[in-house]
Amino acid sequence: MVTPNSIMDAINKNRKAGSVEPKAAGHKKEMSPAKVPTKSKSNHNFIREASIGDKLSGIYAVMSVQDKMTKTNKPYSDIEMADKSGSMQVRMWDIHASACVAKGDWAEIEANVGEYQGVTQIVASVMTRVSSPGDMTNYAPCSDTIDEDIEAITSAITSIEVLEGDDKTCSLIVNRIAQDIDWHNPASTKPCYGKIGGLALKTRRVIRLAHSSTESYGLNNIETAIVLASAVTHAIGCVKAFALEGYLPTETKHGMLFGAGFLSTTKVAEAVRESANMDGFVVDTALRLVHAVLAANGCGKDPMTKEAAIITSAVKVDSETSQACDYIDADVNDSEEFTSFDPVLGRRYLRGKSQQA
Repeated sequence: MVTPNSIMDAINKNRKAGSVEPKAAGHKKEMSPAKVPTKSKSNHNFIREASIGDKLSGIYAVMSVQDKMTKTNKPYSDIEMADKSGSMQVRMWDIHASACVAKGDWAEIEANVGEYQGVTQIVASVMTRVSSPGDMTNYAPCSDTIDEDIEAITSAITSIEVLEGDDKTCSLIVNRIAQDIDWHNPASTKPCYGKIGGLALKTRRVIRLAHSSTESYGLNNIETAIVLASAVTHAIGCVKAFALEGYLPTETKHGMLFGAGFLSTTKVAEAVRESANMDGFVVDTALRLVHAVLAANGCGKDPMTKEAAIITSAVKVDSETSQACDYIDADVNDSEEFTSFDPVLGRRYLRGKSQQA
């Protein structure tokens, strides 16, 4: 007999180079003694791991360039630079950096990491435009568990087939969708799921969260199959909503116009229509599955079935948790016990460590 525990066990198994060297600046606050930030195996200094007192050097992607003027009419620039650890603002004094670099360029910098008005500040003394790196290992964010995540998704699909009996609706729909899905796709532009394999990671987490509730609330086999099917398919719209542009996750035109939730629901509805004439298709089960995906993505309907309530709760838990992780990771003042205020969820986060610890 198939039980929720047995299923859970299965789920768990380029431009020409140029450079700028600004004058020595009195605006920066350098720390002593200097130390070198963490390096990757290829000797790359990850920009998000730079701390006050570091000497930072390396090649980074230029995300934006803003030329500005001080109150005393002196030029300076704020340049957002990034690698796979994330992005940081780099300042250059006494120069407008747009004469040297632009959004989309790659630049090699030499910089000091200091502090200004209580905020970590990277100040570059040299910035040179260079060709894009031949090895993108240090730049393309990638999930460490892609293979395990895809295996867990495959196990969940197999479990759906075992649970169904004569009603093959969920497996017909899920298999029709899954054959076209690239689970390596990002599922966001934020760090938690905005990386290669982000969709697989998000889907696996929601599968585990949702399935853990099916036994507690006494769902039968078909209801459990609907929960698993909705967990597998709830985020498939991310394939059209997000893409890797160069090496960074971006939101596509489809994503901006329609949203991943609407695209996911539309994809499931299309699979329902394509499966409607196949043996084992049950209209009522198909309706319940589409409703669960619709409700989970907040597309205008509250959950009206047990399985819709479970998948909606699982997606909400995953969304809020991943958002909290993203906010904590993006907060640059990591020496503080609490983060800055998150205006979306309306709170500050305790990092789990204190300056006195």
